[in-house]
Amino acid sequence: HQLFSKLSENLQPILNLPNATRKTYVNFVLPLSGRFDTFRRFLRTYEDVCLKEKEYSRLYVVLYRNDDSPADFEKTARLLEDVSRKYDDSEIRVIRSNETFARGKALQLGVNALPDEELLLFIDVDMV
Repeated sequence: HQLFSKLSENLQPILNLPNATRKTYVNFVLPLSGRFDTFRRFLRTYEDVCLKEKEYSRLYVVLYRNDDSPADFEKTARLLEDVSRKYDDSEIRVIRSNETFARGKALQLGVNALPDEELLLFIDVDMV
């Protein structure tokens, strides 16, 4: 929770400019291959800090298959679908890749999915 809380506190002055005419979203781009249990913990924190508090955020998960834990791919996709259904106004997107995991490529896929001129934050599944 610490990272998200600090981000929220530090971004408030930027996001609440008096002359701002539109709401600014923070777009989280998360590359992921396997690591379902760690991701579940990450998503719980994201839910508590961003979704329940109705923060202006979007989560882009760039999801890769992992040969060491093949079931994680579908479990992760299902978990994301469940959270999206629970929070109708949530903006969670899954970008699936069948290529071999490469962090740089995953980040680029996430960036390509964003609208132009959006604020983005690259984040790792271990960050909570």
